[in-house]
Parts: sequence; structure tokens; C-alpha cells
Amino acid sequence: MYLSATSLSELSGSEAHELFKLRTDIFVVEQQCAYAEIDDIDAAKDTVHIRMRAEDGTLIGVARVYPSEMEWHIGRVCVAPAWRGTGMAAKLFEYALSRTSGPVELTAQSPLRQWYEQFGFEVCGPEFDWDGIPHLPMRRG
Repeated sequence: MYLSATSLSELSGSEAHELFKLRTDIFVVEQQCAYAEIDDIDAAKDTVHIRMRAEDGTLIGVARVYPSEMEWHIGRVCVAPAWRGTGMAAKLFEYALSRTSGPVELTAQSPLRQWYEQFGFEVCGPEFDWDGIPHLPMRRG
């Protein structure tokens, strides 16, 4: 397994396609949620796209990390179905965290609250609906 962190402009067309396809397969198709999966944050110069690959080169998971004025944000964290339950999601997320310094915020799907709490995140606001899926704002640091 290996991890990389690059801006969108550093990815080849096929690498960008692979990243967006995995996210769309999970967040739009699997979760049956029609929303703008690809947004302007993806192309921002300070956004880092984390990619995790198996030894054979198969894309296992992705995440994105980007700064704002006072904190870091981690989002679009997902792992391919075949790799769930293997500990790869935690390794991916720990790598994403290693790309930050200072406070980190994220918007967690509510059923994943406890999973994010194991990394020191706490709920910092009320639950809300985001395109039909309950979410919680969470913060660490």
C-alpha cells in the first residue's frame, strides 16, 4: 500500500478521472445522492488530493485536505467497498491528518461520528441534512 498527496494540476487526466470516479461511485451512486460531487475546492491551488493505492496500483481510497483562514478541512474521505473493514480507511485518514497543522474541521456523515471521534474529533454543532444524508460538523484542536 502506498499513499500520495498532490494538487489536481499535478494529476494526469487518467489519475484525475480515477479519483473522481471512485468518489462519484461512492458518494453519488452507492449512497444514492445526486449532488455536485466535483466542486471548485478540488481545483484550488492549496487543495491536496490524497490517494491510497494497493501494491498492484489499484486505487483503494481518496481524501482531500485544504486550508482556510484559521483551520484545515478534510473531506471527501472514501474507501472502495472491497477494502472496507481492512483498516485502510484509518491509514488513509491518518495520512490526511499528517498533512495538516493546527485545528481541523470536517463534516461527517452522522453514522460515522464514533469513527471520527477515535481521531480526537468532537461534534461542534447541530446535526443537519446535506442532500438527504444527516451530517455533523466536527472539529479537532
